[in-house]
Amino acid sequence: MVAVVTGGASGIGESMAAEFVRRRLHVVLVDIDTGRLEETRAKLSGGTSRVFTICADLSQDASVQMVRHEVERRVGSPDVLCANAGVYARGGPIWLAQSADWQWVWQVNVMGVVRSLQALVPGMLRQPDPGHIVITSSIMGFTGGQTSIYGTSKHAVTRIAEGLHHDLIAIGAPIGVTLLCPGAIATQLMLSERNRPAHLGGTSEGANGVSEQAPEHQYFQTHGRAPSLVAAAAIDAIEHDQFYAFLDADARPHLETRLADVRETRAPTLVPLITTTGAS
Repeated sequence: MVAVVTGGASGIGESMAAEFVRRRLHVVLVDIDTGRLEETRAKLSGGTSRVFTICADLSQDASVQMVRHEVERRVGSPDVLCANAGVYARGGPIWLAQSADWQWVWQVNVMGVVRSLQALVPGMLRQPDPGHIVITSSIMGFTGGQTSIYGTSKHAVTRIAEGLHHDLIAIGAPIGVTLLCPGAIATQLMLSERNRPAHLGGTSEGANGVSEQAPEHQYFQTHGRAPSLVAAAAIDAIEHDQFYAFLDADARPHLETRLADVRETRAPTLVPLITTTGAS
């Protein structure tokens, strides 16, 4: 069996890939960070030839088509696809965020998922055995808050996954879908600016953007949960063909507050991203 993991060089993606390697799948790591890709491949492979890497920019159509070609050439069509890659832009209040901030986050977080599905699902449909797709959203894909750009992108990802689920059912495809919705996780997300393309430099440009986000990164490293817990939730959801995969302690206050706001037609309540543990 073959698993393809985008954003596989670190964080949640690396942890999911490690679980697949333990289960003796062939694993393809896709990431824009070449250096971390090779480090992760060496860490996970353990001297085997079951881990492959592809450096790709999911914001570019041609790059994702290259991923499809390389996956099929090296290992065939995937049985499991984890559309996990994501970035974070601060942006500030919605009236101050620049178009480049929106374009970068949208092209990676939303269209990167769409491109991955367009490139790899047709091959999965040709596989003789059942498959599974994991799409990484966030608790921010269900709640409100002040992270306008990132939160909006994750709301879109949530809706994409729900639509994909119904699309696959409509054609009778034996492919399950899981929407992975972590809270605050100790990943490299807050340092996304390090991989931001120059032509989409916006509110937090270049090295200054990375240094400005360092305190946020440290906060998530200190207070966030381990990526391995998210990976375990993803594996459990795959094994039980479960659509929504939350880390319950993180999700409950956000979901219950959002539903109460809707039921009572009141203005949205701001729930802290980190309560006991808390946004992917």
